[in-house]
Amino acid sequence: MDSLKNFNPIEIYYDRGSGALKRELVRFDIEQLKAIAKGFTVLKRSEYIKYTDKIELVEKIAASIKSKANAGAAFGDYKLPD
Repeated sequence: MDSLKNFNPIEIYYDRGSGALKRELVRFDIEQLKAIAKGFTVLKRSEYIKYTDKIELVEKIAASIKSKANAGAAFGDYKLPD
């Protein structure tokens, strides 16, 4: 899991958008994705732990990151990428 050490999905989303985030997320295995979900999303454990399909979990994480980022954007005067 050393590859997770410098991985910041929120930064990727802000800098390059959700497409780039998904492309980066698919590089990880399912357990690494669950660790990302735990560390960077507002998903409950019961929401991400059940996933066995990598692509479905990538979609769930990306949607959660986007939602979290857009909620934070309400307090800034900048536009987030799609």
